[in-house]
Amino acid sequence: MNRSLPVLGILLAGALIVLSQTFFIVDQRKQAVIVRLGEPVRVINAPGDPGPGLKIKVPFVENVVMFDKRNLAIEAAQEEITASDQQRLVVDAFVRYRISQPLLYYRTLRDEQTASDRIERLVNSSLRQVLGTATSTEIISGRREALLAQTKKDVVARAAASRLGIQIIDIRIKRADYPPQIQESVYRRMQTSRQQEAAQEEEDQRVRVG
Repeated sequence: MNRSLPVLGILLAGALIVLSQTFFIVDQRKQAVIVRLGEPVRVINAPGDPGPGLKIKVPFVENVVMFDKRNLAIEAAQEEITASDQQRLVVDAFVRYRISQPLLYYRTLRDEQTASDRIERLVNSSLRQVLGTATSTEIISGRREALLAQTKKDVVARAAASRLGIQIIDIRIKRADYPPQIQESVYRRMQTSRQQEAAQEEEDQRVRVG
């Protein structure tokens, strides 16, 4: 029996392990943060600096963390806010963002799940603050676009101050409505108000004709 065969097998296995720890592929839709002994040191295929393909790192010393380079979406949890007219509203928000500074993103947030939780809390906090200055009618229909623009501006400023390494692309309200337990009473009041207005208009018209 050739005793060199087991040794050769061990050497070959070791070489394969070293190669697997040295070479890696970065997809064009991804950006790779190279982490050396726990510290992020560089980015491959960062925004504005294309460079996907086969790459090399220091084996056993450097690790690769992949992040999406595309726009990411978050559907924020349903939030109840109080408008300036003291009406309670249930708001569902939708956020789109991208990882614009991967090194900063990794240092502050580490992963997309943590980022989603942090961004969701930030957006809901801004919505409560901004929408709290408007009436329920303005939120539901009248000034929604202007209020959302103000919310986005506030979220962008907070994200920058917190050094999250992200770019907020868009914030939208999917739904803004009264909580189910008070919807019927609110709509009943609105219907009564419209009926009173219609009756008053009819009365005014009879007076003018008479």
